[in-house]
Amino acid sequence: MVDETAALVAGNKVSSAHLSSFRSNGAVTIRNVLRTVPEGAIQLHSADAASAGIAARLLDAPAICWARNNKHDGSDSAVTILLPLHESEAEAMSRALGTFAGGGSLAPGDVFATATTSSCAEESNAPWRTYQACGVNDSAAVFVDKLCGSRGETPTTVIQWSKGTVHTSSSKLP
Repeated sequence: MVDETAALVAGNKVSSAHLSSFRSNGAVTIRNVLRTVPEGAIQLHSADAASAGIAARLLDAPAICWARNNKHDGSDSAVTILLPLHESEAEAMSRALGTFAGGGSLAPGDVFATATTSSCAEESNAPWRTYQACGVNDSAAVFVDKLCGSRGETPTTVIQWSKGTVHTSSSKLP
């Protein structure tokens, strides 16, 4: 299991625009998911938690697990997350993603997510993780998204926020 709080925070950085891009293009870049520590690097446990939270959000899954051997077995929806930890990894990943849909220049703390395991993950030498949806009671689950299905559309307008109408419900308020 990964740090639940860190995963939820990272998952909340995925906006409706990111989801739309991921669904239409099969790939998306999300900027500034994690901050670098003073040395300009990302801590591995933070990267694991962030990538799990983003994967759950992109897959709209209540729980996710590692894809077997970091390869999608085709049985369920899957997403590969690339998150450079150091500047050298970011540069290599940017070169590998140059022409890939949704790719481009990346910095440590940025995330590139793709719906399929692509050769760009292996070419970049950056840590990459492939996740697939699983059940909340699955013993292999690395993250259970307690907010799955309860998030509103983002960005939220000031009027929606002030009136509390971000989350819709079938029941009427008194």
